[in-house]
Amino acid sequence: MDEFVNIGVKLHQVRLSYGFGRSKSEVLKGVSLNVSTGTIYGLLGPSGCGKTTLLRCVVGRLKPDKGFVKVFNHTPGLPKSNIPGSGVGYMPQEIALIRELTIQETLSYFGRLHHMTVLKVKLRTEFLLDFLNLPRKRTIIKNLSGGQQRRVSFAIALLHEPPLLILDEPTVGVDPVLRFSIWDHLLEICLHGGVTIIITTHYIEEARQANKVGLMRNGKILAENPPNFLMNHYNLGSLEEVFLKLCQEDAVEIDSGISYEDREIANDTELCPRKYSIDSDEKPTLKDYFRPPSLSRISALTIKNFIKMSRTLILLVFQFLNPAIQIILFCLAIGADPKNLRIAIFNEDNSAYHLGADYLSHLNPDLIQQVPVNDTNSGVDLVINGKAWGLIHIWQNFTPALIQRFLSPGNASDDIIEAATIHVRQDTTDQQITYFLQRDIMTAFQSFVEVTLTKFGQNNHSAAPAVEFEDPIYGVMKPSFTEYMAPGLILSIAYFMAVGLTSISFVIDKKEGLLDRSFVSGVTTFEVLCGHIITQLGVMAFQVGIILILALEAFDVDNRGSIAWVLLLALLQGMCGMTYGFFISTICEDETSAIMLALGSFYPCLLLSGTMWPVQAMPKFLQAISQALPLTIAIDAMRWIISRGRNITWMPVLSGFLVTLGWIA
Repeated sequence: MDEFVNIGVKLHQVRLSYGFGRSKSEVLKGVSLNVSTGTIYGLLGPSGCGKTTLLRCVVGRLKPDKGFVKVFNHTPGLPKSNIPGSGVGYMPQEIALIRELTIQETLSYFGRLHHMTVLKVKLRTEFLLDFLNLPRKRTIIKNLSGGQQRRVSFAIALLHEPPLLILDEPTVGVDPVLRFSIWDHLLEICLHGGVTIIITTHYIEEARQANKVGLMRNGKILAENPPNFLMNHYNLGSLEEVFLKLCQEDAVEIDSGISYEDREIANDTELCPRKYSIDSDEKPTLKDYFRPPSLSRISALTIKNFIKMSRTLILLVFQFLNPAIQIILFCLAIGADPKNLRIAIFNEDNSAYHLGADYLSHLNPDLIQQVPVNDTNSGVDLVINGKAWGLIHIWQNFTPALIQRFLSPGNASDDIIEAATIHVRQDTTDQQITYFLQRDIMTAFQSFVEVTLTKFGQNNHSAAPAVEFEDPIYGVMKPSFTEYMAPGLILSIAYFMAVGLTSISFVIDKKEGLLDRSFVSGVTTFEVLCGHIITQLGVMAFQVGIILILALEAFDVDNRGSIAWVLLLALLQGMCGMTYGFFISTICEDETSAIMLALGSFYPCLLLSGTMWPVQAMPKFLQAISQALPLTIAIDAMRWIISRGRNITWMPVLSGFLVTLGWIA
């Protein structure tokens, strides 16, 4: 192994493809390269040639299909390599910064990820601010220029002084003076600190300062050697001319059908041995892939999430005011009786007792606004033109006919019964208004009959229906629609607010490259989840608290059960929504897709869960689908707690908790 002591990074016949089947595309085509410890390796090539993919293999974010990668004689991704982790400083091609944080907060965040002490982070921050000419005032990163943002990205890679630096276009957007200082610093840390650096750059001549360059095209290394060696070998005056010549030769060889393996590449065999051996002492076991979570990294992620949240006004409004607005609007807009419904009244009864007028006086004046008309056609016109919800017609002989019907019910003819009837024609296109009007018209008639029978010395109970509704076993005599919907609404808000909060959490970080950069810094998926869960649990606890206070106290929704079980079930449903949001976030590549998927699942869940209408009213196949949703059984459990006062020892309540936990798991 002595021939490899000086090799910091080596790749041997690395092949990697993206896609499957016919869409499969080979990005790296048998790449082999060597980077000596304490040197700068310049990787040059046009966009799309595979440079970034190669670097992602080196930092352990991609695993080659064939061949192997070694960093300091260890395989990236295994604990001994410390890569991903503090063993590498990574500057990706994207800015990959947390736009809502300041420069100092950003460096502090990455310092925690690398387990640096507060003092060490402070000292390194002071140095990097001076070295990279970054503003010292607490400026939020999104307010910095593009060049300043790239310098902050570079500072993150240098922060923890790693033994390996992977820099993807570090000098783009940097003025020539600062570019010279950056290269001077890189050469210094290589020479005196033994740092190994792999750098990509568009400035080909700039790479002449590297100890070795690799010229890459179409997923292949065309040549790999010190810059002066390549210029002398091809007898050309610049690296750019060398690269152009190699590209032209590569195009000719492709047209001639010469395979990459058969080509003669200009490499210094003394510096770049072509024979490699895989270390037999590093065969990973299952435990090598398990790393215990780091409290330091979880706390860093949690603090970062809270700071981002606190600096996004729209997000703050969405998280803290939206649940309150929803529950207030629900309690104010849903469940109350409608008011001032215009009803045309054509009362032809003009007898001495005026029983027709007596009946009309029993109609609820808050619900019904009576509009007198002179004939039935006028009343019908009001309904047709949308100026009334119905017409009540009382015939001319209503009073004598009703008296005869009361006093001699057995002798009343069909004509007498017809004349003693209240005739109603309605606009029934609105089912709820139709229900309220019919209920009040019938209730008014029942009350009117009881008063009238008493006036004529009759037993008013004789007019009562032959059905008596006694005290309910659960609930009240006059249940409200608000109390029916409240349990479902509480859980639905908790669930879908959590979905909304988490469905784009990973998407934005993935899109901006921040998630990948955090992973390269040693963060695990479990730690990212923990950071989001802790943040969202804090937000959720506040949201659920606001919802319950407004629903149960401000709007007096009667809770007959324990508030502890109500709170716990609501929080668990929030976690269930969070789990679904994370799932959406992992399968979607952009915010639009994530938002559309989250919104697209909102109404089906709401309609099928029994929040707005009984599940028993659905067709059998929809009832079966409904029972498989995360909200349905939980809402039923919440109704058992709030409306019936049951606790977790009751099987329907326990089922709601178990199903919710099952969805979380």
